[in-house]
Amino acid sequence: IHVKPTAEAVIALAQIKVSGVLLVAPTASSLEARRKDFLRKMKEVISMSKEQRATSQSIASSLDQVKQEALQLRSQICEELVMVEERCDMSALDQAEKETLARRMREMLHQCYKFGFEYHKELDKLITGENSKRVQAQGVIQFSMQWMRFVLKWCERGKGLKPDWAAKGIEFLCFAADPKVTNFLSDVEFMDFKAATEDCHSHVVGDKDTPERRQSVSPNPFERERSGKISRSSSRQASPSRSTS
Repeated sequence: IHVKPTAEAVIALAQIKVSGVLLVAPTASSLEARRKDFLRKMKEVISMSKEQRATSQSIASSLDQVKQEALQLRSQICEELVMVEERCDMSALDQAEKETLARRMREMLHQCYKFGFEYHKELDKLITGENSKRVQAQGVIQFSMQWMRFVLKWCERGKGLKPDWAAKGIEFLCFAADPKVTNFLSDVEFMDFKAATEDCHSHVVGDKDTPERRQSVSPNPFERERSGKISRSSSRQASPSRSTS
C-alpha cells in the first residue's frame, strides 16, 4: 500500500495505536531479507518479538514445539553418550577382558556418534530464528568437542594415514568449522575449538609426514595476520574460521 506523506496522512497515522505488526512475505526464502530491510527502516520504532511464524497459528505453535523438542533431544544425545563413556568401568577386569570390552565399546560409540553427526546436520535444516540458530551452533560445537575428547581417550593414535572410522567425524568437524556456526562463538570458545581440532587431527592421523596425510580432508591450523584478523591457511581445506567485516 502506497501512502502519500501529506499532512492529513501524517496526522491520521500518528493517532493509530497497534499492539503488534505482522510482516508478510510472498515466499519463505524472501522473508529474512525483507525482515532485515523492514527493521532497518523502522529503526527503534518497533522491537521484534518473533522472527517468523507459519500462516496458521495452530501450525506455528506446533512447529515451535517440534523445534524445542528437537533441540532438547540433541542435548539428551550428548548427555547419554557422556554417561555411557563414564560408566564403562573396566578396573575389575583382566587385560584380555579389558581389551575386548574396550574394542566393543569403541565400536558401539562410533556408531552412536555417527547417528549424532547426522542428527545435528539434519536439525540445522529445521532450525530458524537467530536465538535457535545460536543454540544449535553452540550444540554443534559442543558435540564436536565431545567427539574429539572421545577420540583422544578411546582411539589409538594414527600412523600417518586417516583411518576409515574417522571419516564421518572429520566431515562433521568441517561442518562445525563453517563460519555460520563459529560466528556464534566467543573469541575464547573459538580458539579452544581451533586448538582441539589441531590436537584431534594430530592424534587421528599420527606423526608420520606422508603425502596421504597432507591430502587428508580435516580441519587444519589457521594463521593470524599481523592485522590481528584470523585467516584460513591455504595448505588444507575447511579449517575453523569465521567471517570478518
